[in-house]
Amino acid sequence: MELATVGQVVWGQFLHELKCFPNEDFVIDRGLHTRYRLLFIMEGNGILQIGTIRRSIISPAFYCINEREPLQLAAHSGVKASSVYFHPKVINNKLSLRENLFDNEGLATSDIQDAWLLEPFFNRSDGNYGCVPIDVSFVHHVQRIMEEIHHILSTSSPNWPCQSRSYLQELLFLIRRLYRKSKETAHRIPQAPPDIDEVIQYLHVYYNNKIGLDELAKRFHTNRTTLNRKVNSVTGMSIITYVNSLRIQLASSMLCNTTLKVTEIMDRVGFTDDAYFIRVFRKQTGYTPAEYRKQFGSL
Repeated sequence: MELATVGQVVWGQFLHELKCFPNEDFVIDRGLHTRYRLLFIMEGNGILQIGTIRRSIISPAFYCINEREPLQLAAHSGVKASSVYFHPKVINNKLSLRENLFDNEGLATSDIQDAWLLEPFFNRSDGNYGCVPIDVSFVHHVQRIMEEIHHILSTSSPNWPCQSRSYLQELLFLIRRLYRKSKETAHRIPQAPPDIDEVIQYLHVYYNNKIGLDELAKRFHTNRTTLNRKVNSVTGMSIITYVNSLRIQLASSMLCNTTLKVTEIMDRVGFTDDAYFIRVFRKQTGYTPAEYRKQFGSL
């Protein structure tokens, strides 16, 4: 099976429904109807479509995708990701693919505790879509765990089913600790006619670069007035206002979920003037960046 590991030398013919891809290539239907997908995006900009909803990529972040959700990487730049595909019974053999794992009948208290670990994969209430941002300080640790899972499954080391499961549980415990505290603010991307959608996708990929209306109009073979009008008809905002809104939403997520300095966050989202950044941030959120972190930060 493509998304399972079968024992060869050790635990011969044992079927372990767990597979690791250290370099995720975003095959849209991989794991659909059969596996949960734990996607870890280390870096990069762009758009993820989960089911029918498109959102800006947050990185670094985990994306907890259930078996009913096709995932597609749309326009992007510099995205680096790894993933683990698994069936819930890898965590507990009493768990199955259900819309709500707590609905499984006959679960003991310990089984419910294991199902609790997987809540980010199936809870889609209150706008949750499985994104769990993390601090940059976790990136190396998570990469190492992903590499260990891939190595263990590839080499059939002694006790490889238990070892790989324990590393997966370590990731799930980390995600679960962050899940309720994290504040996710990624832009939900509006539907648009193809010519305007191309512009909007460009903005979501290159928002951290300098974006000028004249250069943008030239790139999309129109004039700035027409371009602004068309984008406004879809987003309700001018191009510059839309880009700044996107930048501030992503900056808000970083302020809440990371320990990055405000100046580094400002640079990451594409602002070059700190006074302008603070002014735009306060106008959109009602807080300065420092006040926002103090009020809503999870770390």
